[in-house]
Amino acid sequence: MAVTKINNNQVRFQDPTSVVFVPWTNGAIGTDGYDIHDIVGDTFSLTQDDADRTEIPWEFGDEPLDENISLGNRNLTMECLDYQNSIMTSLFGWDESSNHDFAWAPSQYEELVCTIILTFEGKSIVMPKVKMDSKTAFENLRSDIARGTLGGVLYATDVQFGSATSLTETGLFFVKHPSSSTNDFVIGATISGSTISGGVKVSIGTDGTVSLAANS
Repeated sequence: MAVTKINNNQVRFQDPTSVVFVPWTNGAIGTDGYDIHDIVGDTFSLTQDDADRTEIPWEFGDEPLDENISLGNRNLTMECLDYQNSIMTSLFGWDESSNHDFAWAPSQYEELVCTIILTFEGKSIVMPKVKMDSKTAFENLRSDIARGTLGGVLYATDVQFGSATSLTETGLFFVKHPSSSTNDFVIGATISGSTISGGVKVSIGTDGTVSLAANS
């Protein structure tokens, strides 16, 4: 056996360059996204709850016979400082009038799901399915500004990585930006036998640019 010292090729996440939200419609990821990098305060947080542990005691000793462990939820929050109509309707679930003169909050919870891609220099963090639970706050308006908290819980969904012939179920993954062309993955595809089809192909270029297209 050997001991490998980790002292080079480190991967660190700092100073994001874009934050792309892609809303889902009727249970499927869409092909239109919003880069809200320029309107997010220094509030981004992606954390995971502690695991839920259930021990099965042993009658004749202190150690448990077995232990069931359920992973805690991954929770996302960030504060958006913009209230333009597209932000309210697509990311907060509000409605608006046809002439865009009025926007109103829903009277009860309406399910809103987004794919979120957080891009850094050379790599990206992808949250393929986030069930949103956003809220707005109007307070301390003399010394502060109205804030909308974009938040939610990460869920697992099927992803096709590159040209893989199978789907992987995951709620969080990293993408290394390529030195040329793009790195592609598909969210929301289905598999029948050896054929993978449908969903949306997400392409990330050398500079972290995100593009979306329906997958054939």
